[in-house]
Amino acid sequence: MRWLIMPDSFKGTFTSEDIGLSMERVIKRYDHDAMCTRIVMADGGEGTLDAFKHHVGGHRITRYVTGPHFHQVQSSYLISDDQQTAIIEMAQAAGYELAYPDLNPYMTTTYGVGELMIDAMHHGVKHMIIACGGSATNDGGAGMLAACGMRFLDENNEAFIPTGGTLYRIHAIDSKKLDPLLNDIDMTILTDVDSPLTGPHGASMVFSIQKGATLEDAYRLDHNMMHYASMMEKVIHKTYKNEPGTGAAGGLAYGLIMGFNATIKPGIDVLWDMHDLSSTIKSYDVVITGEGKLDHQTTKGKAIMGILRHVNKQIPVVAICGQIAGDITSLKQQGLTEAIAIYPSHDAFIQRKNDPKDDFETVFEAWVKQKIRGV
Repeated sequence: MRWLIMPDSFKGTFTSEDIGLSMERVIKRYDHDAMCTRIVMADGGEGTLDAFKHHVGGHRITRYVTGPHFHQVQSSYLISDDQQTAIIEMAQAAGYELAYPDLNPYMTTTYGVGELMIDAMHHGVKHMIIACGGSATNDGGAGMLAACGMRFLDENNEAFIPTGGTLYRIHAIDSKKLDPLLNDIDMTILTDVDSPLTGPHGASMVFSIQKGATLEDAYRLDHNMMHYASMMEKVIHKTYKNEPGTGAAGGLAYGLIMGFNATIKPGIDVLWDMHDLSSTIKSYDVVITGEGKLDHQTTKGKAIMGILRHVNKQIPVVAICGQIAGDITSLKQQGLTEAIAIYPSHDAFIQRKNDPKDDFETVFEAWVKQKIRGV
């Protein structure tokens, strides 16, 4: 059989490369003639930097920047071999893992993302690819813009760095000192969700609860974000808060598209095109993918949904996931042939006794053996 192996990372457990290697090893154990193509996958969230490094090379630049809780963290970004493109993964500076376990979308900042952008600019790049996923923030990119020179003023005309909980304090915005050199750089924003900035499907209402907010907090954060957007629109004279993808990374995508020469693209689309998979997909017998948790958010722009959209039911797509939560009927309607959970219930996940890698290989091995016998 010809296998196309392209899992996303399992947040906090496996990288895409790790899980792909494990899949290939198990497959070849039982399908000795298997032809496996393994692709390090990412959708704009964690692991995007690794995916680009794996496929296009480049070299890492490591810097200390402001982390999500305003403390210094070690971060890195990628510069292409021709020195023309910087790939920045926002999670490297403002990610969920950097804030955990002190998750608080009221207090976290994207300031460090702006610091990475400034550093990349000084390397002379002409293009920035900014992966917006895996955030611990809900500041609409205000922190990033502040790092790039935008001044946010309160009612006393004092400058401050807004966070999700203090966006409502913005009384005026001074964009005159926003670094003009950044406007000469083309930016591509990679998103792993298609949510708008505000409203019931926006950054605050859908994602802030994962980052430590209560439902009451989410309403307040959304109210703050609406105020921020109205203030930004008065200064920038653009209206993007309802655009799909602007809610990515707690609204960082919104800040980028408002402040700079930026366009939003689904991260999965960029990586798919990088491999020209549309022209080769029919040469495979099956696609094997996966992610940590398959749930309603998968349909909002995550890697698996993007894969289903591109495959377009031309060949079977099987997802091996840590957990499956809720109704996944819509995914099956889009062409998901089969979904297998390593931990069939939350209790099974909590009570796991083995290393997650062992648990994964046990479940995946059982599926492969069954699949091979059916060939």
